[in-house]
Amino acid sequence: MEIYGQHITFPAYFCQMNDLPLVPYEKEHGIRLFVHLTNRCNANCEFCSNASNRNNQSDFNLDTFRQTIHYLNEKKALNGVSFSGGEPSLDISLLNEAINIVFDELGTQKQVAISTNGTHLADFLSLDHLNNLESIHLSRHHYLDEQNDQIFKQSMLKTEELIQIQSQLKNKHLLIFNCNVIKGYIDSIEEIKNYMEWADSIGIHKCAFIPLMPINSYCKEHEIDTQAIFTSTHKNMIRMRSFSRINCCCLDGYYLTKENRMMGYYTRTRDINIPCNDVKGLIYTADNHLKTGYGADATLFF
Repeated sequence: MEIYGQHITFPAYFCQMNDLPLVPYEKEHGIRLFVHLTNRCNANCEFCSNASNRNNQSDFNLDTFRQTIHYLNEKKALNGVSFSGGEPSLDISLLNEAINIVFDELGTQKQVAISTNGTHLADFLSLDHLNNLESIHLSRHHYLDEQNDQIFKQSMLKTEELIQIQSQLKNKHLLIFNCNVIKGYIDSIEEIKNYMEWADSIGIHKCAFIPLMPINSYCKEHEIDTQAIFTSTHKNMIRMRSFSRINCCCLDGYYLTKENRMMGYYTRTRDINIPCNDVKGLIYTADNHLKTGYGADATLFF
């Protein structure tokens, strides 16, 4: 596909599910656009890949963003949009306007999601398109409030606040908890089950457990092998599907809670540093650039 005069290559196949035959990737399926509304963040996590930029002020231009969304939609390049940062909720008005642009240009048939640390999660209740969102991914790295604050190095939403916000959401499946698997915190199957029991008590239906990326000494010292945890057999856990490609592997399943409710879970179990020229997503940066990824090898369109 040609985007702004430059050729990009989509993957040849979708991720292989279980041991089923590979399914060819159709360019009409499109790829996901990840939108960084800002580089700023109010947390100070030691595993953060954005640490060097978290205090940088950027000037996200809504007109340029609309033009980009319109262009990519005309090219049939997108299958969804995810908003992140930095922390996108630091400017809830900007977030609302950007989401409105996406729905204005794409309609309601594409998946639109937000990733947030939850600092201003209550403000999300006022978003114009709240009930059209596919998901809100809340970073929450421990079930104990004190431990979670310790990881973020910031006072974050407390359990009682999460219960109140969840009770006000019309779509009870909208909120998904994302938990980094960190040595000394959530680092074993027992702690993962404790986390899901806690999430179930709030009314959450799905949790994601993500291994740390080996980007600094903290991550390397606190890394946990999620593949060893999730590919083993555990009571009350049903592994459903695995999705693999040349440089990563993910799986999902269900956990039967003590209250006999099914909690969905997802994890990435392998992330191998193998060069891959396929473009699996586009990034719109906080300073209004469009790229194919991170690093020096990313294609910069403008």
